[in-house]
Amino acid sequence: MSRMLIDLSDQARERVGPALGACPALELRAGEAAIPAELSEAVLLVVERGVVLLASGARDAARRMIEAVAGPGAVLVPPTPGAELRALLRAQLTALTPDAESALLREPDAAKAIMTALVAAVRDREESLAN
Repeated sequence: MSRMLIDLSDQARERVGPALGACPALELRAGEAAIPAELSEAVLLVVERGVVLLASGARDAARRMIEAVAGPGAVLVPPTPGAELRALLRAQLTALTPDAESALLREPDAAKAIMTALVAAVRDREESLAN
């Protein structure tokens, strides 16, 4: 079961479960990078298990910027061109499709869960930038 469904009521799970269940799941071994084509339809990524790193800048550049380190329950935007999503530990992600996003946002508890996860991600990035 996706982490997006954990705190939802049984009725809400029944309403959004099919749309979420149709979303692609992405498995990454430790050290493996996601292939951009695997994420092309995703509007959001949910880290189901493991830890992933989102970094920007050329891989062979002297300096890359770490945009996020995310673990289970985190919600990320898909990497932009030039950015990379890489598993630090074996990871599983759900790539939310536009249809799933719409279904989740129509369900108040699911919309709140997405918002809470996105706010946590912004706070984490702000904290990282402050240090």
